[in-house]
Amino acid sequence: MFLSLFGVLLFGAQNAAAAPITIGNPIVPGGITDGAQTTYVAKASFGVGAIGSELQTWSLHAHTGTSGRSITPILLELISGANYALRAIGETQTVGGGISLGVNTGIAFNVQEGSAAITSGNFFFGWKDGGQTFANAGVINFQGQVVSMSGH
Repeated sequence: MFLSLFGVLLFGAQNAAAAPITIGNPIVPGGITDGAQTTYVAKASFGVGAIGSELQTWSLHAHTGTSGRSITPILLELISGANYALRAIGETQTVGGGISLGVNTGIAFNVQEGSAAITSGNFFFGWKDGGQTFANAGVINFQGQVVSMSGH
């Protein structure tokens, strides 16, 4: 399923020797409320300019009515075709806990598993609705382009 992701996420990656690299659009409310329990991948890669950097922060717009729901950021590498390898799992955030309704910027990725190092131009940001061991309906409302991935 392809959906829109216009201005919902902002990704930050930083190489110690360079200025921060930002990928994404301004954070604004989108038109679709995510009611599914799934995993998504943003269709904008970090690109070759991010090689040698680490994913440090991310941002989102938490939609009205999502209090108590969680979202977990992930870092994926496109291997071939539509096959991704999970490279890092970030810290789960809960609306009303670590994040609030509306715009949330500069959320620390805080690696829980794997490595946030970007080692190729094929790295993508994604997220899972829920935490590592549970699922819930989505937090983000969006317009733009993402790919829904089956399974958790």
